[in-house]
Amino acid sequence: MFCYLPLISCLQTNPTSREEILYCHQYRPTEKGVSDVFHGQHYKNLCKTWVSINGKRLAHKFFFNKWDIAFLMSIDSYLLYKHLHCGPSAMPIFVQILNLPPDIRTHYNRLICLGVIPGPKGPKHLQTFLYSLENECVELARGVPI
Repeated sequence: MFCYLPLISCLQTNPTSREEILYCHQYRPTEKGVSDVFHGQHYKNLCKTWVSINGKRLAHKFFFNKWDIAFLMSIDSYLLYKHLHCGPSAMPIFVQILNLPPDIRTHYNRLICLGVIPGPKGPKHLQTFLYSLENECVELARGVPI
């Protein structure tokens, strides 16, 4: 059994302040190299790229609005009990909001857990567990009020 918490609902009810979300919009790169994801080449390239869904170009580019949210998804499997090498495991699905300042974006209360894929073994078809998240990402790419 797998329970999924919808990402859009989590983002809409997230207690993050407006000032914290605007961190990425107010971010200014330093001369000392890449200091945040917003300074990286991939993010810069995305900002110049039109959003498209199923080959159809939308009317906006990635992160064109200062309120757009950049996030990353993280999945990792772990054993629930270290002494049981073949024992039960779990695979949480976390989302990290990159718009938050780096010193708080990884804090436990800032991460969003969308669900936990049960063990004892890893899923044979991970995409079946990520199907709902993928559909929500398409909806987010179109634009969702938060």
